Amino acid sequence: MTIYDAPDACTIVDPGNISRLHQLASVKPKKESQPYFQQCSWLSRDGSEGTASVRVSISDLRPREPNAKFPSLPGSGNCPEKVTTTVGTFCQERDRQNIDIMHGNLHVLIYWGTTRLSRTTPEQSRISQAGPVTRQLAEQALKNMPG
Repeated sequence: MTIYDAPDACTIVDPGNISRLHQLASVKPKKESQPYFQQCSWLSRDGSEGTASVRVSISDLRPREPNAKFPSLPGSGNCPEKVTTTVGTFCQERDRQNIDIMHGNLHVLIYWGTTRLSRTTPEQSRISQAGPVTRQLAEQALKNMPG
């Protein structure tokens, strides 16, 4: 398995460049870092647009001791829907608003949502509108992965 250093969780995606998340363009992301984990989140509570949020978490799963083996990887074999694009493969949940990417030793989780979309009915319409946003976020993340 190839070992990578984690990219910055605040620059791996740019939610403000996605039409359904455009109100996040003016939001300064909030970052939280620990030695082998980092998280970045954007939140906008614009009255006319509703609430929109994106959270990106990156975990470095490389072994911490010499000769140690990699732990079992999160989500391995438990992918509700695997999606392959021209830039890579990601896993998405059935609601289309959770993205799971494994890249070498890096585990990236991206969650997003908007009140406008969450109020869309019927469910199939909501899912079809969420799919393109998820794909755009995943492709941004995959393009910005190291290696």
